[in-house]
Amino acid sequence: MSDPLPSERREHTRVPLALAVSYEDHTSFLNDWTENVSEGGLFVQSESPRLPGEYVHLKIRFPGLLEPVNIAGTVTWVRERSEWAVAGFGVQVESEGHRRRLAELALLANAPAQKALERPFKVLIVEDNESVDEMYARVLRRVQRVTDGSVQTRFASNGLEACRVLADFRPDLILTDLYMPVMDGLALCRLVKENEDLKDTPVIVITAGLEEERAAAAELGVDAFLQKPVQFGQILETIAR
Repeated sequence: MSDPLPSERREHTRVPLALAVSYEDHTSFLNDWTENVSEGGLFVQSESPRLPGEYVHLKIRFPGLLEPVNIAGTVTWVRERSEWAVAGFGVQVESEGHRRRLAELALLANAPAQKALERPFKVLIVEDNESVDEMYARVLRRVQRVTDGSVQTRFASNGLEACRVLADFRPDLILTDLYMPVMDGLALCRLVKENEDLKDTPVIVITAGLEEERAAAAELGVDAFLQKPVQFGQILETIAR
């Protein structure tokens, strides 16, 4: 089952929005993200085992952009992993306060992107796969167009090159792969978090999902994880909005 419940589809407009998710009861699932939000609830991309009728407490946020928002609700349906979809679960929210907060997020995300920042929001992407870089570049062209340049991005092909970029480009957000030549993502994260000028910069790690990778990165202070295959376009669209 890959569509929302008919009642939710009729009542509320779903808006694609990528926000990192954490839990009160399952802190190890650090790579979960929302797929969409609406006034009535949200859908979470997750490998976390959930059952319809289960009551869950979530915190949704975007490192460096959105402070944690507490949401609680009931799991209404579960989507199994398939060739065309990642696993996840839909949550229906009953609390008026939580529904209002989700409605605010949905309205904000659905509004046309505007150049509202006093300075550009800067993103550093560290990735050694050229084909992936091309995909990033396509998304970035659209983001920069709709935000009138208020989102700026630089690329690096490995951790060492990223360090050189950081000498004159201070990002608001770093997205980095882990497996790269010359200097890998873990070494880069360690250098960033040990640097007094950079240690508070949010870092999102792109990972294949191995538990030991996430544990090592989390110990270094990484803020969130993106599971491969990465829905990178949704991340950048969220930044733009």
